[in-house]
Formats: sequence, structure tokens, C-alpha cells
Amino acid sequence: MEFEDKLNQESQEQITNAANNTMPDESMSASDKLERELDDLLAEVFQSQNDDFPSDESYPGDAKDIPPVTIELTEPRTSTSSITVAPVVPLEDEVVGLYAEGYCFPEDVSGGWPTLKAMSVTELADALGDLSFKMNGAKLVPYEEIRSHVCAISVELNLRGKLAPRFRQFRRPSRKPTTADEVALSRDRQFIDLHWLHSTGWNRLIHGDRWQFHNVLKVKTFQAVKAEMFAAVPAPMDEKAGWLALPDNIAFQLAAIQTDSIRVRYRVASQGDIVKGKERQIGHLQVTQLLETSTMNQPHLQAQIPRWANIWMCARLVGDDPEVLRKFHAFCEGLDKPIDSRDMARRLNSIKDRVNKTRPDDLLAA
Repeated sequence: MEFEDKLNQESQEQITNAANNTMPDESMSASDKLERELDDLLAEVFQSQNDDFPSDESYPGDAKDIPPVTIELTEPRTSTSSITVAPVVPLEDEVVGLYAEGYCFPEDVSGGWPTLKAMSVTELADALGDLSFKMNGAKLVPYEEIRSHVCAISVELNLRGKLAPRFRQFRRPSRKPTTADEVALSRDRQFIDLHWLHSTGWNRLIHGDRWQFHNVLKVKTFQAVKAEMFAAVPAPMDEKAGWLALPDNIAFQLAAIQTDSIRVRYRVASQGDIVKGKERQIGHLQVTQLLETSTMNQPHLQAQIPRWANIWMCARLVGDDPEVLRKFHAFCEGLDKPIDSRDMARRLNSIKDRVNKTRPDDLLAA
């Protein structure tokens, strides 16, 4: 016991001496003194080299000044868990808000709403729309009041791989969110987009210099915490969409993470391009009206118009290839099974014929 105490005491003295870069003079031999002088010389050289570099002003304070932040885990959702993220010095010229703001996707999206499992896709979509645009008098209810419920519905639809986020009736924030409600809404929509990609099998690496997000979609288990971090990064949506580098048939499935080009093309395909009352290009809205006109004497076909208009718009977005179109259309309507390829090609040709015959002078109609 006395030996162990002595050994512990000597070990502690060695640790202390090493930390202080000192050694008791009485035990220092000639070789020890020479080694100590060499160490001091190297330390001076190293310090002088460091002094030649400018200080990093891309973040306030040193790394030790950035406190660790607890971020709630979102996978699995069956229990509340948390991790502590070590302080990270930002590598760019802004302090990345994902550590400072601690964004968290709602935790009770799985266990908190057990009735969602028994609902059909149509019922889920209707409930999502009703909640998203729920009114309190003349104003929408605050997003915080419906947040957990609408996010739970969105996750349930994602897990089923039905009804892509773009085609859901989900509240939208302004282009530049300013309120806490709008910031949370914007980030939730980005998180849902990433979860949709993962749930539907898109497992490519994320590009760009944001190395911490590269494998969010690549791994088997959805990286919920990294998805939260991605959503919280204060970068333009056009830039974030660039990191994903999605082909059109995938990019048009997302609701929030989109390039400016995808956003404009979808707006034109859905609403048309009308300038000063002149239609330069028709969209889903105008095609619906044309199809209604074409079936005025065929009332038994009018029930098909919503689907025909959807097929026309989907072809505008992703092209006429029947295989690509049938799958994209299934995501658009939340179908259990896509329309057969040959049937899709036949339907598209029939729809174009109807539109062109109703409006033969518009070369952009088909």
C-alpha cells in the first residue's frame, strides 16, 4: 500500500512537471539539461512562426469561448435522447447558426400521433391542408400551435413514400423568414424534404464544401441530427439545392429546397406565364379550363379532368418519357401504384390532342 501511494505520488509529480515544462534541478543530468535547452529553442521557433500568421477573425472569440450545445436527437423517435456537440470553430466567414440556435425537429412525430397509421393518404393530405391553413378569426393560427401535428403527418407520408412534399397543402413561409414562427416553418420544410429523399431511396452524397452533411442521405439510417443542422445553416435555398445536385424529376418533388430555376419552372407549369393579360405559356390552371371546354358534350369524362391536368403538368416538369413520367405522376397524386408505361403514353397523347384542338393557335399549349 505504501509502495502504491509513493508510485502514485511520483506519477502525479511527473504529470505536473510535464505540464509546467519544468524538472527538479537536483535530478537534472547534463543530457537532461541539453534536451531541455533544445525543447526551449524549438518552442521559441514555433511561437515565432505562429506570430507571423494573422489571427482568424471569421468567428467571435476562440474555440474555447464557444459553449457546447445540446441538440435533441430525432432518430429514433420512440424516446427522448440528446447528444452534446463539441464546440466547432466555423470554417467560413459566418458563425453557422446550427450550433448557436439549436434547431430541433419536433420529437413526438411518431409516438405522439398514433391515429395517423390508420389514415389513408387522402385523409392525411386533407388533414394536413386543414391544419396548415387553420384560421383564428381573420388570421392563420400561429405555426407553433400546429407544428407537431403537421410535421407528424408529413413524416407519415414520407415513410409511406406517398405524395411528394411539393404537392402537399403545407403552409409556406415568406422568401426571407423574419419571425420565429417562419424560421421554424422554413427549417421544418427543409428537414421534411431531406427525410422524403431518404425515405424514397435517394442515397447520393451531398456535394459542396459542407463536409458535415455529405452522408446525410447516403447511410441506411436517416441522419436526423445532421438534417437539422443542414436546415439551420443560414445559406440561400438556391445554394442548398446546389449542394444536393438533384436531377429534375427528383428536384421537382421537394417543396422547400429548390433552385430559383426549379421554382420558376414549377410556377409557370402550374399557373402559366401571363404578362399584362397575355398568356405567353399556359399552365395547369389554363389546361384545366381547356379540358373542361373540350368535354362539355362529354360529361361522363369530366371526372377525369383533374388527373389529365396533373399528367399534363407532370410532363411539363419532367418530360414525356413514360417511365419517368409515370413514377413522378404517382408521387404527384400519392398513388399506390403508378400508371402503366404504355397507358401513360397513350393518355398523354390524348390529353395533348384535346388541349391543342381546343386551342389550335397556341403552339405552347401541348
